[in-house]
Amino acid sequence: MKTEYKKIRGNKYHNYDISWDYELDNRASKNLVNTLHRVEKQIKKLLTNFEVYAIILPSGCLGVYCNGTSSCPTIGIDLENCLKDCKGWKVPLSVGIRTTILHELAHSLQDSRGKSANEDLAEDFAWHLEKIKSKWNKSTLRKSLYVLEI
Repeated sequence: MKTEYKKIRGNKYHNYDISWDYELDNRASKNLVNTLHRVEKQIKKLLTNFEVYAIILPSGCLGVYCNGTSSCPTIGIDLENCLKDCKGWKVPLSVGIRTTILHELAHSLQDSRGKSANEDLAEDFAWHLEKIKSKWNKSTLRKSLYVLEI
């Protein structure tokens, strides 16, 4: 069954098209795509300006931030790889998707500040926000950015 996640569309911030560099995953199951949509909506309550797409990445890779798109971060997630890792980690798929998006958004914040990508800080940022997700607001986000030096 072919499920299309999103059509590529332009935005007012940049003209990058993720399909220039990555293959869109139109094979993902409806359940995976629905989970991605649900998690994306949750995160957009806190961080509104980003795009996320289901893409195909090499085995073991969960997500990617497309460098240079920090004005409206473009993020790709391999849903099959994420599902596989979540089963191994024994965590819900929504947690895996959410922390992957947050991790990639941390790279976007690093990029926007002219900093090199720091995997440890990005991971700390993602898991910190995951742990406090019931308290998400602009203030907790600013504190997280400050404490984690992003």
